Amino acid sequence: MYIMLAAHAYGLGTVWIQAIGYQNAIKEILGIPEDKEPVSVLAVGWPAEQPPQKPRKPLSEILYVNKYGEREA
Repeated sequence: MYIMLAAHAYGLGTVWIQAIGYQNAIKEILGIPEDKEPVSVLAVGWPAEQPPQKPRKPLSEILYVNKYGEREA
């Protein structure tokens, strides 16, 4: 997660790709030794365009205080 945030700070885009089911292909492409098992791959690059910012819900709709379901302190 931190590497994704750091990349974003530099204007880079990232995408996390799970490797389950593709371990052998990933090992071959990246030259990973046989005794290692890739779990995921992180693609990093310059985005072709800037995606629009998604609207956010008000904090009062998503925050609970002390217990699940409690909206006020």
